[in-house]
Amino acid sequence: MSRQSLSVKISLLLLFLVSSFFGISQKNSPWKKLSNQTISGVYFGLGRHTYSLTNGQGFSVYLKNYSDAAVTVSGKVVAKTICGNEVTTNFSTTLLTNQESSGGNFADSSNSQTGVVTADNCVGKKYFISPKVAVTNRIQDVFLRDIQVQSLGSTSETTTTAPTVNVITPETKKVPKIILPNISTPKQPTINLDSIKYALINDSIQKLNKRVDSINSINFSIKQALDAANKKYADSIAKRASLLVVPEKKIIKSFDYTLSPYIGIGWEQLPIITNDKDTALSANSTTGHPLITAGLKFSFFNNSPFTLQVDPFASYGFNIGSVTGTHWAYGGLVTLLGNLNHAGNLRAFIEGGGIGRNGTWSKNVTEGIKKTAQIGDYQYGLWRFGAGIKYQWGNGWYIKPGVFWDNVSTFTSGSSPAILGDVKLLMGGKWILDISYGSNYFTNSAILYTPNYKKVNENYLGIKLLYNIKTFSIN
Repeated sequence: MSRQSLSVKISLLLLFLVSSFFGISQKNSPWKKLSNQTISGVYFGLGRHTYSLTNGQGFSVYLKNYSDAAVTVSGKVVAKTICGNEVTTNFSTTLLTNQESSGGNFADSSNSQTGVVTADNCVGKKYFISPKVAVTNRIQDVFLRDIQVQSLGSTSETTTTAPTVNVITPETKKVPKIILPNISTPKQPTINLDSIKYALINDSIQKLNKRVDSINSINFSIKQALDAANKKYADSIAKRASLLVVPEKKIIKSFDYTLSPYIGIGWEQLPIITNDKDTALSANSTTGHPLITAGLKFSFFNNSPFTLQVDPFASYGFNIGSVTGTHWAYGGLVTLLGNLNHAGNLRAFIEGGGIGRNGTWSKNVTEGIKKTAQIGDYQYGLWRFGAGIKYQWGNGWYIKPGVFWDNVSTFTSGSSPAILGDVKLLMGGKWILDISYGSNYFTNSAILYTPNYKKVNENYLGIKLLYNIKTFSIN
């Protein structure tokens, strides 16, 4: 086996190992052989990256001296970009007989057989090498310029100048057989690991192309997995954020309103005055009774900064146990809401309306052998005015606290106005919990036995659980 053949095989092996390493770390841009020629016994082989790496797209010239004497080879390697400009690297290399030079590295452009076209030189043109992998090409062609081959081994120095070479179609040239001198310890050229990958050997390029296809397939699978994971994460974040962000409101068309019928149950503690004709006593007391309620809520201009609501309602209560009685409440409230922030989820409101109350209450009391009957009938109307805030979040959730002033329309017992606190909580767009409380709430029924009457303060408490049957919306 000749030393030339051995050298080529060693170069192939090193090329395969180093190319495998650099192919993975630099995204596997294969090397493409462009053209070759021989000038004064020196072989010139041009090549470039198929597409750009992270730091640019490389190009190079491979040299080998087949002449009988040592030579100095100099010139320029020129890359013509697809943008129309040129990128040039100068080189000057001394080669012994049968010595090769695969090129220098990209770091020193002052004397190197390799150059690089960066994004600053030419933006390049993108194309796809797989369904989801795009690469960039910046180089149109590579050629030589101002080539000089100077012989160093003969008595008379010969300088040969070659014209500019611009060959696109690869040229197949038979390398002449070289008979090497019988040297016991031949000197092997130093191989630069960064440049050996540029050797123009078709077998190695084919292996690299196979590795490119394999890596691209793996990258495509990894990208699909990452896309699926990112989508799942984004969906999770969006679901959590929906609990804190007010849903986007409808665009106002002309006149937007809704109608929501509702029903509910509750408990009410209402201050009353009882009169006992057998003992001629009048006293403050309370009636505690369950109730059922129903109503309609009309809501106008829902998508504007101000919303108007009208809420007519009626409720019926009844006593149980030893007390008998019925209790009616009916009326209507009007509410005006206005936005306090841009999102419209924080609003202030004012509210006013009228409420009518009438009821009967009786209780038989036995003291020893004596039986008495206590009666607490009432009938009056009141005006209610108040204000508060409403905070909405998520889909169908809000809290609406307020303070109200209840004032009876006709006083029959010297009653004075009362302050009432109320809070409403909407849950899931369907259920509303309504709690009202007033300390020292008035009574407004007849005091039949004034001389023996002593006023005692009583409190009002109302708890209701309401259900929105359905919301009808008309634009």
